Amino acid sequence: MGLSDKPQKYKAIRDCVRELVRGAMIDYNVHWNQQPKRKIVSIFDVARQRHPYLKRFAHDWATEDIAKAHIRRVRYWRNRQKKEAEADGDDEDGSSGSGGSAPGSDNEGSNGASRGAKDGTDDVPEDDEDDNDHP
Repeated sequence: MGLSDKPQKYKAIRDCVRELVRGAMIDYNVHWNQQPKRKIVSIFDVARQRHPYLKRFAHDWATEDIAKAHIRRVRYWRNRQKKEAEADGDDEDGSSGSGGSAPGSDNEGSNGASRGAKDGTDDVPEDDEDDNDHP
């Protein structure tokens, strides 16, 4: 995107696109190509309005890339949490003796970060480490 020297600007754009994806009530279980086109177009339009820098990218490829990465990340995290919950449920039958973990404890798979979104993405950890990959 040409923002390697402006990480704050990239982060602002990335956060905006994520907010727009959540606000559009995108179904995280549905692949990007299967999402309603009106929702995708709306995300692109508002992102361009809020960040005129995005107008320079043909066919909104930069916005699309950020949105798709966010959706994949949420889907991955939810599937991981589901598998861990199922594994914890299997452990509670007394076969492993671990008994699971107490609420609020430091689980190995949890970093304690919370997004606070109302669409179920509040359990997805913040992923600022990818800032170095895509500025």
